[in-house]
Amino acid sequence: ESGLFSLRSSFEKLQGEIKTHEREVMRLEAQEQAGGEGGDKALRAILGMDGVYGTIGQLGKVAPEYATALSVAAGGKIRSIVVRDDDVAARAIEFLKAQKMGRFTFLPLTRLKPPVLPVLEADPGVVDYAVSLVQYEKQYAKAFALVFGTTVVVDNLAHARKLMGRYRMVTLEGELLERAGAITGGHLKKAKGFGIDAGEETARLHQVLAALG
Repeated sequence: ESGLFSLRSSFEKLQGEIKTHEREVMRLEAQEQAGGEGGDKALRAILGMDGVYGTIGQLGKVAPEYATALSVAAGGKIRSIVVRDDDVAARAIEFLKAQKMGRFTFLPLTRLKPPVLPVLEADPGVVDYAVSLVQYEKQYAKAFALVFGTTVVVDNLAHARKLMGRYRMVTLEGELLERAGAITGGHLKKAKGFGIDAGEETARLHQVLAALG
């Protein structure tokens, strides 16, 4: 009987801990949703300012077969906001601070210094530089060159592994291989991160960022 009482006490204690964890999960989910809504509101406000052209995700379009690779290659920079110059960026930042509406990365076209891309060797599996697979208006070239840098798209992980150390690479399925040796991969939800309407950008952006972990 004492054993049964002890078992029942342990069970009740475990139930209590589960409820505590469930409440914490609900609290964190609510907090995350609130933050997301605030971020969307801030983004909409910024996009309405003079001299603000849009996010990288809005301004670029990619073919479906490259969508996953390029979304991974861009990472969080897909939300960077392209602006005319640093005066516009400063004005937007002051607005965000005054309204306590969060932070964004701004790309002032007059100040950007993207890397120079060396000639890409025709190694097995190499598709192209990531930036070369994105369609965008010529005036935004520096912004896209900065976001994607020298990242190379490779068809699969086997080919990419043979080239490790030579490039920063992303495969068509979304594995990311850094020049220093780190490899990021696993299950990845398919999500479109480029070429979407301004009204849909933030909602779908959350899906992309969630997929990237």
